[in-house]
Amino acid sequence: MKAGFFFQFPISIELLLDIAKSNDFELVGAFFKNFDNSIGSNPYIYESEDELLVQIDVAFVFFDRSCYLDFTAKTLRRGVNLFLASLPDYTHAALVEVNELSIEIGVPIGFGCAGEILIRQDEVISNYFMLQLIRDAGMAINDDVFRRMLIYDVASFVRIRPCGLRKLRVNSLPLFTKSSKLINLRMEYDNGSVIASSLTRINEPEKCMIRFFSGDDGYFKELPANNLAFKENILKTPELLLNDEGFMASLELYVQEISEKTTLSFGIENAMETLNIVESIEDRLYPMN
Repeated sequence: MKAGFFFQFPISIELLLDIAKSNDFELVGAFFKNFDNSIGSNPYIYESEDELLVQIDVAFVFFDRSCYLDFTAKTLRRGVNLFLASLPDYTHAALVEVNELSIEIGVPIGFGCAGEILIRQDEVISNYFMLQLIRDAGMAINDDVFRRMLIYDVASFVRIRPCGLRKLRVNSLPLFTKSSKLINLRMEYDNGSVIASSLTRINEPEKCMIRFFSGDDGYFKELPANNLAFKENILKTPELLLNDEGFMASLELYVQEISEKTTLSFGIENAMETLNIVESIEDRLYPMN
């Protein structure tokens, strides 16, 4: 499988070669939208995105919201598999447009920064379960980072997919302001499963933990409080993502799934569902905005 990387700014070609080697694909090259001639010549650096696109089977795209949509459409029309690096940087409306092309052409689209696997399916002993995620983000978190955390957590819930979502309950404090200090979610599913979430930014130590119950078993587990997916402008420093264990696990799984032609663990339908839920939450919490 031949691959190309597309970035806003230059990064190390050696890093990309290492990634290609460890994932058993061929690196054709990389395109940098803001190319710096001081980098010097390198056979892996392309000055034309179109020249690189015609030679590859899969594109790993790290463009920001200012240009990813047009490039995504171009990539899909060429029938190139697509991995978009940062779900919190996209919108539901844009992904609906992308999905229409994806269905028409039959190209699977994967996503980075799209939640994490909170529980394994073999941990669900009965037909239903209860899961609670508690995330205390600290008082200094701004609105944009708070929203990115919400997107990431909802994506983690969408990954679980216990059954059809029957009811979504939302409340926040204070009400009707985008500077909410607390957002509580309760997602009730057709099979009786419940996922509850509490996302706060108050004067408490940063922490993240889950409580999980299924049948007569359950556990409590602490998770890392910080994630690169929460970082604003992360697409300007993609080398951080490409050295992050969680992000690389998503990229590696995508490569495996398209190589084996299996259903994606988190594809564009999951991404649209995530952003649709987040926008529904925002509509309920901030009706005056």
